[in-house]
Amino acid sequence: MATTIVDRDKGYARLLKAATERMPTLAVGVLHDEIHEDGNGKTVGEIGEIHELGLGNVPARPWLRPVVDGRRALVQARLKRVAEAVALGRLSAKEGMNLLGLDLVRIIKARIIAGIAPGLTEETKRRKRNKAGQSKDTPLINTSQFLGSITSEVK
Repeated sequence: MATTIVDRDKGYARLLKAATERMPTLAVGVLHDEIHEDGNGKTVGEIGEIHELGLGNVPARPWLRPVVDGRRALVQARLKRVAEAVALGRLSAKEGMNLLGLDLVRIIKARIIAGIAPGLTEETKRRKRNKAGQSKDTPLINTSQFLGSITSEVK
């Protein structure tokens, strides 16, 4: 009488692969730099940095750090959900990180659109008036180039 051994993999190999797979890296911010449209010769990334930290007569209007630092618990909870979904084979690590990146970009843009203190000076409002006399009084929004440059990328 011969003994037969049958090895049935019920997902262990997939789970092991997911557990040992390196998580991709997520970058969020102004990732692809270009010259800013306002004609001052600065790049969009430089404009973002100046407003994030402040420089000279430009006050700090942090648009990135408060979202990343202030929502650390949210980011950690989302990362946990991504790891669980990857372990269960519901999505890839890259897909999960991409979803997190899109969510952070949405939150950052909403923060900018809502307006970041301090408000603009009257002189800046006058300078930002268009030919029709309409002024864009929201800090960090003039041509919307900066807002449109905020993206995420999974590597």
